[in-house]
Amino acid sequence: MKWCMWVLSAAAVLMLATTAALAADAPPKAKKPAEAEKPALEGDLAVMAKECKLSEAQQAKLASTAAEAKTAMEAWEKKNAEKLDAFKKARGAAIEAKDQAALKKVMDDIWPLIEENRALQTNHQNAIMALLTPEQKVALQGFALSIEMAAQLKSFNLTEAQSAKVRTMCDLAAKDLAQIKGEGEDAMTAQRAILDKLALGIKDNVLTAEQKALLAPPPDEKPAVDPKKPAGEKKPATQKQ
Repeated sequence: MKWCMWVLSAAAVLMLATTAALAADAPPKAKKPAEAEKPALEGDLAVMAKECKLSEAQQAKLASTAAEAKTAMEAWEKKNAEKLDAFKKARGAAIEAKDQAALKKVMDDIWPLIEENRALQTNHQNAIMALLTPEQKVALQGFALSIEMAAQLKSFNLTEAQSAKVRTMCDLAAKDLAQIKGEGEDAMTAQRAILDKLALGIKDNVLTAEQKALLAPPPDEKPAVDPKKPAGEKKPATQKQ
């Protein structure tokens, strides 16, 4: 297995933990009056509340915001159901016919709807992120990074101690990412540097020698061609004395 160096922007990392929350079911209605005052969060929403240490007031707002987002998305899907169904059929037909021109037209036609959906999701994500303090946003980003790292390192069977160390390193990386301002090329370069440093730090300071061996190229991988040696050149035969 080769070591994968991935690049995630700060915004993308935050979305990892919030996108699933938008799709979570609205919290069930409390049966007892005494429980009605407490926010009921489940699944990803509950995890988010725990990792960010949300107050009860924040949890209640998170529950209502996620429920509103779910309702709005369902309304959008219902409104555009016929268009989405027609798109799926047209796309499938173009792929089956291997008609690249038809496929391009299908994608061009649906693009405004895709943009509309993205804008709706972005608004929902922004509404959820607006509930968090700067410190809670960093905590969420650290958690999201640790989830990504856990997926990348799943085959390495990390111990609990190793996983805890990775989590600590992700939290530190999240703090560094929070210091980056703007969204230009310089910001992206700085983000990549932090994430590459995180990946390299895990490799050097967390993995054992046996685990690092899994990062080596497969034994059957062909060696790189020497650019100074002409292709097809053979080593001269050794003459017998």
